[in-house]
Amino acid sequence: MHPVSDPFQIRAASRFVMERAGDVWIDQHKLNLVAEQIRQTPPTSQATSWSNDHLGTLQLSRHELANYVLVLDALNFYFWGEPRWRVNIGDASENGYWGLTMALQRALAEGYQITDARTLASISATDVARILRGESVIPLFSARVHNLREAGTGLLTQPGESLIGCIEQPSGSVEDLFRRVITLFPSFVDVRSYDGRTIPFYKRAQILISDLSAAFSGQGEELFDDLGVLTAFADYKVPQVLHQLGIIRYSPRLEAALRSLQLIPADHPWEVEIRAATIVAVADLASASSSPGDPVPEYAIDWHLWALGQTGGEHRLPYHRTPTIAY
Repeated sequence: MHPVSDPFQIRAASRFVMERAGDVWIDQHKLNLVAEQIRQTPPTSQATSWSNDHLGTLQLSRHELANYVLVLDALNFYFWGEPRWRVNIGDASENGYWGLTMALQRALAEGYQITDARTLASISATDVARILRGESVIPLFSARVHNLREAGTGLLTQPGESLIGCIEQPSGSVEDLFRRVITLFPSFVDVRSYDGRTIPFYKRAQILISDLSAAFSGQGEELFDDLGVLTAFADYKVPQVLHQLGIIRYSPRLEAALRSLQLIPADHPWEVEIRAATIVAVADLASASSSPGDPVPEYAIDWHLWALGQTGGEHRLPYHRTPTIAY
């Protein structure tokens, strides 16, 4: 296998962490067993169902669709808490990420111009509260208001006031778009520190690119040919599934902290080690499950693990609880 390009140094930094980690490690034997299962049943593409899952019957133009994905991922973080934020529409009820997609579909149906840059740049907290209304107040509400305004302000600088203006810049590569995203929208910057070194993760910046690709691919348009540079999207659900599979393992003291739902601050060594282990484990799973000429990309492994995490959670160790806008 050829080495995977690592333009953002996420893989290298995560391996740096795992070489020094004291409370998190990877079980190579379990990883190889799961890789064999993936080889036998490769992950399916997310693109075929993206629009159905996120937009239902709503129809958006290219410019609107790109901005919609930006709005989605500007808000795509921290859904846990008690009481849990939940969206109810008719007979449908969802919490977490799928609750967010329901809320945004409802907003579009109700006439909120959430794909319009000028509307976003000056959106009121009252309107955001109405858009995100549910059984309780969504966590970190003020950060979500800030992120939407930041999204609108950044979009106003782009051709057509759309994220399409970023995508269609020369050379149209993932790397170029990534760098424009974290410059235009600083809330997408996601770095930590560990043992004197900066550790980049960029979960939301990367998943934004992945979601853009899936959304447009589902409509027959391929935006990128270099998605392989994307790593796993280091959040709290994917490491939870990796732990259930036996791939990621924790020290007794960390496991006890997770079981007791102890809050772990952003930048705490435990949080950094869990996220780094996610990056390394998914990279190694992708490598071990690929064959010459038929690579399995890391983002596809991530999609597969995240989907597993949406059901059957009663036997899993609780995920780590870090109040953050990063994931």
